[in-house]
Amino acid sequence: MPYFFNMFFMTCLIAPLFFFHDMEPWQKIGYLLGSVLWLLNFFLIGSGTVAFIAFVVLFVSCIQIVVEHFPFRAG
Repeated sequence: MPYFFNMFFMTCLIAPLFFFHDMEPWQKIGYLLGSVLWLLNFFLIGSGTVAFIAFVVLFVSCIQIVVEHFPFRAG
């Protein structure tokens, strides 16, 4: 199950790069904020709380694009 969440998170980071024009303006802002927050945390901060916040922001802003274009199955 952790592999599923890792793949989903990486898809939330990568997929909007290809479907950025299909996203709503609030989704674009959320994607950019979540990505920047995740990168800052990864390279500078290293906090689990900041990583969780970045994941939530990316999840909320990218869930529509990921679900529409990638048929993930858990299990």
